[in-house]
Amino acid sequence: MKKFNLRINFFWDDEDDMWEFRLTVPNNVKIEEVEEILLKTHEYLDMEDETDLYGTTGRNPVTLLDYICEKYGWSWEDFSFDIDLNFN
Repeated sequence: MKKFNLRINFFWDDEDDMWEFRLTVPNNVKIEEVEEILLKTHEYLDMEDETDLYGTTGRNPVTLLDYICEKYGWSWEDFSFDIDLNFN
């Protein structure tokens, strides 16, 4: 399995909604494929009934990843630093 560190930023009218994740995909999946799937899924809107693929419980980075991981058999977890230092 291959792991990608991923940051998604949703720009809302009043604030940014930036989240960081670690995405796990099969070894044969390329980073370009991941980017394309994320972009296309986020941009999709069914014009007939004005619904989107993943926003039934709210459109945010978590619902986007939940939808994609369920569909493709991938997994995600919150990103955490191995080393996180704060110097004065």
